[in-house]
Amino acid sequence: SFNIPRPQDAAEVMLQEFEGKYCYLINTVVQKNERVKKLPASIGLFWDASFSGTIRKAEKELELLDLYFKKIQNLGVTLVVFSNTIKSTKAFPVKNGNWDDLKKFIGSIQYDGATDIGNLDLNNIKADEFILVSDGRHTLGNKQMQLTGKRVYCVNSSSIADYSNLKFIASRTGGLL
Repeated sequence: SFNIPRPQDAAEVMLQEFEGKYCYLINTVVQKNERVKKLPASIGLFWDASFSGTIRKAEKELELLDLYFKKIQNLGVTLVVFSNTIKSTKAFPVKNGNWDDLKKFIGSIQYDGATDIGNLDLNNIKADEFILVSDGRHTLGNKQMQLTGKRVYCVNSSSIADYSNLKFIASRTGGLL
C-alpha cells in the first residue's frame, strides 16, 4: 500500500446518481479576502435607559467602549439616551481616546420607564455607524427601529435580553451582536 500526497488546496468533487437524478458535492478551500475596516469618524451611540437597564452590567459596557475609543482615538459621538421616549441627544468629541465627559454623562443616567425601540430613527443622526447599548427588550410602541444602510453594532451585558431582536438589528445592517 502507498499514499499519494494531495495538495491542501485541491478541490474534491463527488457525483452520485439516484433515480435518474444526480447529486453533487464540491469540497474546496476558499481563499480569505480580508481587508482592514475603515474606522468611523463619527458614531451614533444609542443608550437604553429603561428600567430593565438597571440589571445590565454597565461597567462592562463602559470597558468595551473604552477599548473602542482607545482604538479609534478621534471621533465625534452623538449620544441618544432613550427609554419609552428619547430622553436626550447630545454630541461629545473623543480626542486621543479621551471620552471622560461622555463617560461621566452616561454614569449620571437615571434608568426608568419602558422601552420603545421604535422611537429610534437612525436617519436623524449623522454618523458613519451606530452602537446600540440595550437588552433589546421591547415593551411599548412600534417594535422596529428605523434603520439606514449603515451598520448597527448591538452591545448587551444582561442575561435577560431579547437576543433575537438584537441579532435581527445587527444582521440586517451588517453589524454584529
